[in-house]
Order: sequence, then structure tokens, then C-alpha cells
Amino acid sequence: MKRLFARMVLNTDRVQRGSRVLAGLALLLLLSNCAMVTNDQAATAYNARGIAMVPLVDGSTRIDIATDAAFDFGSAALRPAFAAQMVTVLKPYLQHSVRVSGYTDNVGARAFNLDLSKRRARAVADVLREQGFTAAQLVVSGYGEDNPVASNATEAGRRLNRRIELLISAQVPG
Repeated sequence: MKRLFARMVLNTDRVQRGSRVLAGLALLLLLSNCAMVTNDQAATAYNARGIAMVPLVDGSTRIDIATDAAFDFGSAALRPAFAAQMVTVLKPYLQHSVRVSGYTDNVGARAFNLDLSKRRARAVADVLREQGFTAAQLVVSGYGEDNPVASNATEAGRRLNRRIELLISAQVPG
């Protein structure tokens, strides 16, 4: 009986150490991402108009724009009402650097999706320049269907993958 109890204690200790190792590895994996969300409550969901603001642990902010709200299907012309809303959201960041990245789902030709993502990112950057951001503050890229955030197997996933991400620096460049 003593041996059985000793084995149970030893095995329990191993499981606990294993759990601590797994927890540590999970934390390391989370910390290895350069732009993490501070916590689930800090990340706001898309509002009814297609914009989500996500504070990140490094002090920067990511703004996610649902392209379905901002653009017509297959178009890179930003809807005027959406542009006005976007300007209001970004006004506090006028002195910050902004990386504008465009993405699509995987429906359609890869080359078309890449071009569309670039044109949409440029359209957003153009509005930012009109509002006072300088070219030096903006980095603009289109990635097409690369870097999906959800599965392209469902319409809901494809909708999430069609997006513009604005990564706003934590500090004002100087």
C-alpha cells in the first residue's frame, strides 16, 4: 500500500510539473508574438460599421477594418461614409506611424486578390494622407490571400480574412 501511495504521489508530481511546463510553453508562445492583444476584454469586436480597435501589449494599437463594410465587392474605392468614420477613429493618432496592410480571402485568382489587397490598402492610406498623415508616417502593403486569420472553408471565415489592418505605433516618431 505504501508503494502504491508513493507511486501515486510521484506520478501526481510529474503531472503537475508537466502541466507547469506546458503552461510555461503556452506563455512563451503567446509572448513570442510581436503584437498581442492585451486581453480578451480589451479587444473590441467589429462595431456595426466594420471597425475594431485592438490595444496590444506593446502599447501599439491595431485597427481592423472589415472590407465588406468599407468597399463594394471587387472594388478598391473606399465608401465615402466609411472614410468619414475611419477619419474620426484615427484622428487621435495623427502623429503616429501607421502600417496599412490589405488582405483578401482565397476566392478568385491569386494575382487579382494580391492586386486588390494592395489597391485597397493604398485607398485607405490615401484617405489618411488627406487627413494630415505624411507619407513618411505610412507603410502600405497588400498581401492578398496570405496570412488568413480564419479558415477560408466557410463564408464567416472568408469574411474575416477580407480585411485592412492598421498597426499604429505606440509612440510618436521623433
